[in-house]
Amino acid sequence: MQRKAKASAYQYIYILVFTIGLTSVCTQAVLLRELASLFRGAEVSYLIAISTWLVLGGAGSVMAKRMFRGVKPGFLYRLGIIVAVLPLLSLIGIRLLAGLFVSGQLLGPGAVVLLALASLAPYCLVMGAVFSVACSLAGRRHARFVYALDGLGFAVGGVLFAMAILMLDNTSVAIALMALNALILFVISIISFRKPLASGLPATASLLLLIAILLFMHSSRISLKTLQQAFPGQSVLGCTDSEYGRIIVTNTSGQLNFFYNSERIFSDPEAQASEWVHFGLAQLNPRRILLISCSPDSAYEALKHNTAVDYLQHDRMLLEAMAEFGVLPETGRVNIVRADAIDFIGRAQEYDAVISCISSPSSIQEARFYNLEFARMAKTHMSSEGVFMLSLPLSGEYVSSEASQLYSTVYSTLKQVFSNVIALPVAGVTLIASDRALRYDIADAMAERNMTAHYVNHYYLDKTLTPERISRLNSSINPAGPVSTAARPRAYYSYLQEWLLIFNGPGFIAPFGFIIAGIVLFFIVAGGGILNVFSSSMSASLIFLALLMLFQQYHGVLFSRLSIISGVFMLGLAVGSIVTTRASRNNKNSRPEARAAHELLSVKGAVDLACIALAMLLFIIITRGIHIGTLLIYMLSSLCGAIVGAAFSFSSHKSEPSRLYLADACGAAVAGIIMSLFVPLMGLEMAVIGMAIVKVISMFR
Repeated sequence: MQRKAKASAYQYIYILVFTIGLTSVCTQAVLLRELASLFRGAEVSYLIAISTWLVLGGAGSVMAKRMFRGVKPGFLYRLGIIVAVLPLLSLIGIRLLAGLFVSGQLLGPGAVVLLALASLAPYCLVMGAVFSVACSLAGRRHARFVYALDGLGFAVGGVLFAMAILMLDNTSVAIALMALNALILFVISIISFRKPLASGLPATASLLLLIAILLFMHSSRISLKTLQQAFPGQSVLGCTDSEYGRIIVTNTSGQLNFFYNSERIFSDPEAQASEWVHFGLAQLNPRRILLISCSPDSAYEALKHNTAVDYLQHDRMLLEAMAEFGVLPETGRVNIVRADAIDFIGRAQEYDAVISCISSPSSIQEARFYNLEFARMAKTHMSSEGVFMLSLPLSGEYVSSEASQLYSTVYSTLKQVFSNVIALPVAGVTLIASDRALRYDIADAMAERNMTAHYVNHYYLDKTLTPERISRLNSSINPAGPVSTAARPRAYYSYLQEWLLIFNGPGFIAPFGFIIAGIVLFFIVAGGGILNVFSSSMSASLIFLALLMLFQQYHGVLFSRLSIISGVFMLGLAVGSIVTTRASRNNKNSRPEARAAHELLSVKGAVDLACIALAMLLFIIITRGIHIGTLLIYMLSSLCGAIVGAAFSFSSHKSEPSRLYLADACGAAVAGIIMSLFVPLMGLEMAVIGMAIVKVISMFR
């Protein structure tokens, strides 16, 4: 009877672990995306936030091991209730903390870390405590199964989240996952607690939590109120989340402002910015033009050239928001296209001008439009003397070495495709490329065609396009600079270097270097299974994060696919853990020393060789510019997860699960820091090959 009760307790522990794993992936995706929306959707903010998440989770596991000894299963249930509430509180906390900054303000890596620590700490610490308590209740023998079950729940949750995000926005998904968690806790409390008095309180608490969450779900006004903090002096009219980012619409004295991941992309009305298209269109007499991610008023300015206009926005939700607020260009005069520019332009008709209003290469998603492949594709679908134009957001008055590298990279990339490229110190820096002769006297070109504009005229341009400013800008550009490609997005790297310089890059990176060195030294001294888990997690996570970057470079929809890819990784982790556990049980060698030696050679050797092989494969893919498909990314991600799961399972019989969990988290966190702060300086391929070299050295330790 006692054995049956103990087995029943195990079942409820496993159900809770699986449930919390299932909802944690949704929480992670929602909260990290919420943070990324404050930093213009830059993937580097994801990497820093993920590193923070992992370290906090590992710390929570170790703290719980020391603080909560000899607890009963009911304590794990109470932790589950806390886990159900914290996502919403963390979500509100991020939005309130965002009020400390002005929306659209460029924030540095230090702000990412501080916001991540402040908003993620409660949830991550409790999550780590759940794992530690569950392992203590299940016993060290079953810790590997708890680890695998958590990963399996994470994998299932990733798929469910990807399906839910297609129908709901971030806030609704966060509330829905809490409702799911509360509902499962309610059912467990009814079944697992045998005594009526004992079951009444947990069941009532779960039911009340569920009702409160469902009521909150129907109040969209509360969600908008939490966003208001970040937009002082403006009235937030609407907010929606798409597969690419967050769209917020505000009103300022009758002017509508559209923000995309906290960066203002356009306002309506907006005369000066919309007239920027004339710098490219004045170079020729266009018959048909393509505008990519431009403001609505830009389309009307383009119509002054008596041309057919295709107006392209990649985000369906943004077009719907523009239509809802009445700023979408009239479909009778402008052809509205909803498609990813790279996919569309590969099958489009011929254009005389292609104008990209993408704001900057501040993320890998946007950097795709500054790469060699996009320029070549655009030229393929342009007339023989067509014009291609884009801009960079940095000022042309003072040019730092990092800004010069960015200008030179984009200039050289365009020069690989077009015979002529000119740089103008307007709208930041404007680059115009064509095989025809290009002219700087834009005002004269406009006058010759009897065209007028409020700003693009002699009065404005005589002070803006002076020979001195043009000469100063051209002197900062190296025509033989590096070329930005999909495999090596050097425009993105250059932008990140400029970003780090603005926020005292070397002074910020140095502390992280010491932190990484300290963490690595600690686990080297710890040795044994802990070092094995740390090094395997660091290597596999670095490869996994590199796969995420490659996916974004080639496909551009990481935000909507992140939960699936992470779920596939965690599925591989669960499989790796289970397979290694079964292999260990099937080892019939009677001598413990011989059995341990056999496991060390087979499992650790396989893990090390798999890491090295994956690193070499990625190095070849990156250096040769091989296009990597979605299916291959899923397969390699699951293999990365299997490496981590195998290392954890192999080491769990020699070390405390909480310490292994910390080693696992710290290894992945170090990989995140390397990817976010050091890859822009070294390049992705050097980070991958460096990891392989370190892994080779560790094999002989």
